Amino acid sequence: MFKSYIKIAWRNLLRNKVYAAINVIGLGLGISACLVIFLSVHFELSYENFHHGKENIYRIVSQLNSPERGARKMSRVPDSAPEALTNKFTGVETLAAIHPIYPKVSVYGSNGVVKKFENSGKPDVLIASPEYFSVFQYTWLAGNPATALQEPFKVVLTASKAAKYFGELPVEKYMGKTVHYNDSIPLTVAGIVKDLPRNSDFLFNDFISFASVKNSPFENEFGFGQWGMFGGTQAYVKLNPGADTALLNRQLAAFASERVLAETGESKAFRLQPLADIHFNGDYTDEFGHKAHLPTMYGLMAIALFILIIAAINFINLSTAQSVERSKEIGIRKVLGSNKRSLVVYFLTETFLLTIAAVLLSLLAVKPLLDIFSSFMPDGVALYLFSWPTVVFLLLITLFTTLLSGFYPAKILSSFKPVQSLKGSTGVKGNQRGYLRIGLVVFQFTISLVFIIGSLVVNNQIRYMLNKDLGFTKDAIITFDTNRAYAKTLPRVLAEKIRLLPQVEMVSLSQGPPADKGHWGTDLKYTGKTELQANCHLEFGD
Repeated sequence: MFKSYIKIAWRNLLRNKVYAAINVIGLGLGISACLVIFLSVHFELSYENFHHGKENIYRIVSQLNSPERGARKMSRVPDSAPEALTNKFTGVETLAAIHPIYPKVSVYGSNGVVKKFENSGKPDVLIASPEYFSVFQYTWLAGNPATALQEPFKVVLTASKAAKYFGELPVEKYMGKTVHYNDSIPLTVAGIVKDLPRNSDFLFNDFISFASVKNSPFENEFGFGQWGMFGGTQAYVKLNPGADTALLNRQLAAFASERVLAETGESKAFRLQPLADIHFNGDYTDEFGHKAHLPTMYGLMAIALFILIIAAINFINLSTAQSVERSKEIGIRKVLGSNKRSLVVYFLTETFLLTIAAVLLSLLAVKPLLDIFSSFMPDGVALYLFSWPTVVFLLLITLFTTLLSGFYPAKILSSFKPVQSLKGSTGVKGNQRGYLRIGLVVFQFTISLVFIIGSLVVNNQIRYMLNKDLGFTKDAIITFDTNRAYAKTLPRVLAEKIRLLPQVEMVSLSQGPPADKGHWGTDLKYTGKTELQANCHLEFGD
């Protein structure tokens, strides 16, 4: 029976091609939007899920409490802290330290050609303690994870970075090759690891041994022995299963209070931050990775559901609008013995075929949509059709859309009386007319007006931001960063070279632009007849 339903429903859709096409396109657009949102949200929520024992991995973070500035939270600890914390507390299985840097890299080829690599602005080079590969499990392609970072002047590379430095070679061929950092620090490749998946904030490619820091130019990056400031080092711990995190937090706070210097009235503390919280907690910023906002993720889910409901309402309105045309078909079916239940199944079968076609259309549309909106998407979002989350999502959305879109039209169409149906009438009288359908049409038009008005408002806002007078001449000004790895005198040399260009009117050097997201700061006090105090944001410039 179900086979015959599919055959008849298919013939009916072929006979009404325009109606079927409008419904498929409407549902397809709604499902495409839902699928793109699902891929983005699922990708963000899957960050760091692949790490073995992730529930026991924590980052040690810092908090400075000041009466004037309140609480300041940082993802870093003093550079001396990891070594001092090692073997200090029970329940800690492993403690690892990492320190991102921005070096320039040189690789000398066998033909004497030097290949230079500049940093892209996002740190992918890491000075790491040997325990890093115990806290975070990597797939090793060559080398020994237990010893690779034990000795000084050793570096471990990801497979992609090794291929970038030395070209495509068998992984064993990379071992023992030399990479020069900041022109003066030659490091020997001691291991090759597989690149991590894109759903990670730890997308580092060069892992330099911590033993290389002492008595090398790398040491200038650190503030060893300084406990009065928060350095550039991060500390990660892997706890024993069942470890008491509340006790550890108290011990870390006591340790910070004892060792870290604080001004009068200030207090400093360390605490544990779960690995699963790092990607979503904007309180602790770092220089790598990006933060996702959980409420935004939930909001996107609600938007996806809303879009699907709008598409279903459009389907319902189109289906019930055809009620008069299909009334004779329904009357004949009832006269020939069809009951209300079998008619509901028949119309749901027809809706199911339309939904399947819409899902297939959405699968074709996802790739172009991801390309169009790539600037709004995190790197790595893609459609993997045969991954189980995608398959389950497609099955659920097919079932949900079929029931949501098809049940009400099926119920209405199957309720027509045979006599009136054969006369071409739906049999709906005066006060029995479909108030739900009228309400859906009104809702659909209301939503359309809201979107139109919202588009006009957003257009005006964007036009205002693009054209508003900011109080200074912003045209023909170019701002760019210089690499931190170069000597501090070189930016001045670069500025002089640029100043000689005939197209350049003037050149200025500064710590950062006025709209920079980070500034230096200090407290200013004026002690006259009355004492005044203000917090001042600073940018150094010529």
